[in-house]
Amino acid sequence: MRIMDVVGESELLKLKGKYIRIAHKDLGSTVEIIGNIIKDKWFDYKTFFEKETDMLREKTERQLEEVYQSRKQYLNKKDCCEELHEMCRNCENYCGWKNHDYEGCRDLACLKIGLVLNTLTG
Repeated sequence: MRIMDVVGESELLKLKGKYIRIAHKDLGSTVEIIGNIIKDKWFDYKTFFEKETDMLREKTERQLEEVYQSRKQYLNKKDCCEELHEMCRNCENYCGWKNHDYEGCRDLACLKIGLVLNTLTG
């Protein structure tokens, strides 16, 4: 949609053959910004997708935090989080069923994956 807006076209199939301008740093550098051939309209897709990725990452982290808080009281119960415990057995931070403190694991991929699995299967 943003590209169509910059080009000045409302239909995707009509984009073919439309002229655009590009902004680049040096000859041979990657094109990251395109612009309307006449109007001062530009689209920096590298920055756009970086922002989208950052927003998605933040949203995912918020959702994982919500899941962590809702599952926190059940994490050390073997029958509630079996998939998580199976993954934890291979982790150097793991101390066993009864005394493992998952607070120190909050940024580890294994806990995040385990929380997602527990949410999907539980």
